[in-house]
Amino acid sequence: MAEKGEATKQLFLGLIAEEPNTVSGVQDKIDERFLTSRFSDSLAATAAKRLLQAGLIQVVEGDERRPVERLRLTASGMEAFAKWLYAPACKAPPFRDATRMRLHLCPDLVALKARSSELTREIEACQKAQRDAEERLGRATKRMKLQAREQSWRSERDCLLLADEVMMWADRENALYRLQRNLDRLLERHDCGDAR
Repeated sequence: MAEKGEATKQLFLGLIAEEPNTVSGVQDKIDERFLTSRFSDSLAATAAKRLLQAGLIQVVEGDERRPVERLRLTASGMEAFAKWLYAPACKAPPFRDATRMRLHLCPDLVALKARSSELTREIEACQKAQRDAEERLGRATKRMKLQAREQSWRSERDCLLLADEVMMWADRENALYRLQRNLDRLLERHDCGDAR
């Protein structure tokens, strides 16, 4: 849980580091750029409150050009974000897969067969997520072509990350399909009458 809290904190700090913004502006960026992470709708408001209390962000008064109060990083916030951003990745990220956990915890062949048949829905969900990512990639590619040259590296980065997401969903779909096929073979070998 601490890792999730740290990731949320760094996500908020990183978006504020890109440009000072309002809480709702940060939430809009989270919803647009990190859609598949399924962050809550209150993430930005909750993070802003904690980060203000910790002294990592501060409120900037509005001006004529932007009359709304915005948030920006403090020196401590910049330091904390830079430390996290440039820290070496010394270990693989945690691999927590609810599907695999459920399969490991099936008490008998009947439960295993039921879980195996549920994989079809997960495969379909991956296919939908892949199509959604492809649509977002198409929109991002169009935006990239319209943006000024000095902003193009960010658009290119976003397109690279979206293309990677498309591949991730395709890989996940293939892995689930392969797992389901192997589970079906196992169930056939251990057919006990009530399991099939």
